[in-house]
Amino acid sequence: MSIFFHENTRTARAVSLLLFLFILSSCVNFSTKHDVTRTSSQLGEELQKLLLTTGSTVISDNSVLANFNSYPNAKIKDFVLANENLVSALLLRRAKTNSLSIALEQLTKFDDEEDTTLVVSALLLFPDEQQHLLRSLKQSNVYTDEILNDAVLYSALDPSLLFEKTASNGGSEYRITPLINSVSVSLYTYESGVYNQVYFRKVGTPEWQDARSLEWDAISNAMTGSIIHLEGDTDYEVKVFVEQGSNEYTHLYGFSTRPNYPSVSNSTIYLRDIYSGGSIDLSEYIDAGTPDAWVRVDGTDVEIIGDQENNFALSLGDLSHIVLENINITNAKIYGIYARQAHHVWINNCEIQGYGRTAGDVRDGVSYIDADATRPINYDSGIYLRETGVVTVENCEIHSPNIAANHWGHGHPYGANAMLVTANHSNPEYQGQYIVRNNKFYGSDDVRFNDVIESRLNLRRHGGFIRDSAIHDNYLAFANDDIIELDGGQHNVLVYNNRITQGYNGISIAPNMHGPNFIFNNYIYDLGDQRNYEWAALKMGGIVSAPGGVTNFFYNIVHTDGNGIAAGRVRNDSTFWVNSRNNLFLLNQYSDGKRGYPYLDTENYFLNEFKNDIVFNLRKVRPELYALNASDILLHEDSYDMEFIYSAINSATVFSRISFENNIKNFGVTPNATDPVGDQDDKTNLIDLHETLLSSFSNQNKDNGFYVHSESSIELEGNTWVTLPVDPSQINDNTEFYYQLTIEGEMPEIVGFAFENDNTLSSDRTVKLAGTQSYGIAIGEHASKTISGSIRISDLIDGKVDRIVFILDNDSRRDSKVTFADLSIEVDVTNVFNALSDNQTTDLQVIGLTQ
Repeated sequence: MSIFFHENTRTARAVSLLLFLFILSSCVNFSTKHDVTRTSSQLGEELQKLLLTTGSTVISDNSVLANFNSYPNAKIKDFVLANENLVSALLLRRAKTNSLSIALEQLTKFDDEEDTTLVVSALLLFPDEQQHLLRSLKQSNVYTDEILNDAVLYSALDPSLLFEKTASNGGSEYRITPLINSVSVSLYTYESGVYNQVYFRKVGTPEWQDARSLEWDAISNAMTGSIIHLEGDTDYEVKVFVEQGSNEYTHLYGFSTRPNYPSVSNSTIYLRDIYSGGSIDLSEYIDAGTPDAWVRVDGTDVEIIGDQENNFALSLGDLSHIVLENINITNAKIYGIYARQAHHVWINNCEIQGYGRTAGDVRDGVSYIDADATRPINYDSGIYLRETGVVTVENCEIHSPNIAANHWGHGHPYGANAMLVTANHSNPEYQGQYIVRNNKFYGSDDVRFNDVIESRLNLRRHGGFIRDSAIHDNYLAFANDDIIELDGGQHNVLVYNNRITQGYNGISIAPNMHGPNFIFNNYIYDLGDQRNYEWAALKMGGIVSAPGGVTNFFYNIVHTDGNGIAAGRVRNDSTFWVNSRNNLFLLNQYSDGKRGYPYLDTENYFLNEFKNDIVFNLRKVRPELYALNASDILLHEDSYDMEFIYSAINSATVFSRISFENNIKNFGVTPNATDPVGDQDDKTNLIDLHETLLSSFSNQNKDNGFYVHSESSIELEGNTWVTLPVDPSQINDNTEFYYQLTIEGEMPEIVGFAFENDNTLSSDRTVKLAGTQSYGIAIGEHASKTISGSIRISDLIDGKVDRIVFILDNDSRRDSKVTFADLSIEVDVTNVFNALSDNQTTDLQVIGLTQ
């Protein structure tokens, strides 16, 4: 809450902490009234009398302070003194107008921070007038709903004092918001703590499926939640069973998920017919579409090269019901695609690069336009959707901005983003509702984003994606701050099935000002900024200073050097609220009290839940928990199974070990599911090259120069050794490794493979196929630059194999590169399916990084 206090930074931090402690000690479970009086009168009345009788204008005057110092509640006393100018003005104006609400209306600063502080002061000092005051302020419209709601929550009051039960949905008793593969459900007619069960089914099918129960949302005063794994363009029914006291209720609703492609008009507008070079504002050429006839704009065969007169290369203005398809942008002054106050926008199959400003001056590592600029270059974005909602962005590739963000060593990162979002359309019906799926947004090690996906208005409930959105099945990489920044409103915002790598943080939830959100089924790995510094897979904070929603973190795999879930200060508040269940945390490094923890929870917030996660620190060779909250953590038993932990690094079936009773309805692994056998050949290929699991091997990897061409082909250059994990249970006497390689340029020292079981080089596990140096097990013709063949692994290597190392040893720095192609590991699957029938955990695929 440090933004409330303007005297000085030290005071701000001190009072922030004191008020934070006050809120916790005053029942964060939302009591409706505080004991803040010494006598039968209210503290505000006593202070007002002291000011009037002494003729003082501020509470710190000695004549007032002498009496006030005896006040027993030190936390409220310190809050009042830290904000004495605002509090004194409020009390004197109340004395003059004889009305607390009129005093507040006359004192409004039209500044969110000071106005919130004024309302908090009134609520704390005049507890007997809270309900009447809030109703009056609500009706006057002088203070925004957001300020009033913040003040209520900062004062640890029940939000229902301010909002009617149906206020969040225009008076309706429920709201259902479908996306393509999910739906959110909110019921506004019940109180908190009510038992409920949720079921859903396709229309016309007999069986109901279980969904996760709705949870309480104190901001909207509603029960709410999401249902996932739905099919697009499909009719569904949802049934909610509720027990309230001795009464039982059943609610039945119908809805249709959104189609996988909108209904477009019969005619397509081809960009080549209207584009003549430079930047283009489509709102000057076309009209908005309609719900039944979206306007489709096809950019096939057009390269958009934006000019320097416009900030954008392509603008939608405030158009609605527009499909942009096959858009190729290679230059833009600041933004590739830009919209403001648009809605119902569909962007499909775009490529955007070469956008953003260039640095004319660099000061302390931070880029500026020129030497006269006072603000760093920031927010330049491939796609910037401003005050725009109901959006789908899919199958797009955004990369290679013109500006590289600075890292935290030079202060907060500034620079470009792949996508920048403010979803606060002026019409509440069009707010949020984003679908961002099947995209590749990536920088490079040298030219990193600030955030890959960034949101604006981080400390506003109407900031970020706001509500009812889904970010899924994307490859997101290379940022000096966050890969995904959700900060702000996150009401039923879903983040799932993403591959997230190479950022200082994976996902930022700092703060979550309106939950619940759901972060699940993501693979967060190999984090680190350009210095290789990292903090957390999930950065959280601000649940007290900027309340207040829960983050649900389910079925994620986190494999990195830093922390799993850790705090980032929001208004000097490190408190977060998370429900972490059924995740796998593999932490490579450890530093006491700083990194290597699945949960670095320094505040030990009483609502946090950490249950059934599999946790292991590979440096400490044990589960390592932060001492403050270790006693409240219930780990999965496999956290202590060394054999399982090491196999889990290479196994896609880790979550099949989650027991039925710990499975999360609709989110978890289907109970009793078996791998389909069907009509299969006797052999199956276990190689599936993906960039996300490739990592440096030992201390041999000097350049890390590799490029994955396909699931069975990888190119190395420089002096590069990279390793791909494989499932050791599949390497047996019948396992055959097939390969083809081509060497370009000079012959390097060693080209080949190593079949290892740790991260240490062993000559008896290294197979040399070509090269000038004598090392390892030499097979084949060492002078040839094109080689193909196969290796029966058990004939050459003894013991377990859990990783394959691809080797281009080039210490002498020759101009060399090698391409390994047609890679496969084939194994007789008969024994595999026998193992499955014996209920053994077996995986038929090697996991790797996905581009």
